Amino acid sequence: MNLLLDYDGTLHDCLVIYAPAFRAVCRQLAAEGLLPPLQATDAEIGGWLGYSSPEMWRAFAPQLPEEQQRRASRLVGELMNAAILAGRARLYPGAEDALRRLKAAGHKLFFCSNCKRDYLALHRQAFPLDEYFTAFYAAEECGWRTKVEMFSLIAAAYPGDFAVIGDRRHDMAVAAAYQLPAVGCAYGYGSPAELAAAMYIAHDVRELPELVAKIAARA
Repeated sequence: MNLLLDYDGTLHDCLVIYAPAFRAVCRQLAAEGLLPPLQATDAEIGGWLGYSSPEMWRAFAPQLPEEQQRRASRLVGELMNAAILAGRARLYPGAEDALRRLKAAGHKLFFCSNCKRDYLALHRQAFPLDEYFTAFYAAEECGWRTKVEMFSLIAAAYPGDFAVIGDRRHDMAVAAAYQLPAVGCAYGYGSPAELAAAMYIAHDVRELPELVAKIAARA
């Protein structure tokens, strides 16, 4: 079976590097008088994870001119990339073992994320992702297509049965659009409502191989 896997909130505990970067940029924007001071918990900040960068800034700060939105996005990205290079990025405990088990079971894994090109490249350097994934699809490399649109590219290049694994509505939208079984990752950053249509719910990344085995048995 082919598996379409999200990354942030599914394999990577992104909030560890995202929250400090986001707060730092919001402090700078507030100091420049472009935004009010940020009042948000980590959980609220985590709610923006899973969005593409343009989508996130349009929703979070629609009052900012587009040029400033792009600048803010670039600054957050630079801080996150610096954190990755400093070794502060963390996969969820057990994530790499889950990937190893999924591949050993004969599944083909496809990385599909609303991330930037350089972010993906740095994660491929930081972690042995190339050992597990057949192909990588980042939203920026795909012209900021939605995940539903990106999946059409993947399905055309790699025919076969697919299941979706992710923590946000963007992942579940792929499953709904193509009538695919899905595992919703409740340990990530999505709300229960976003994952309500998933066939199975994972409460820990280490549950993924068993849940995928159940989907494969039903196929």
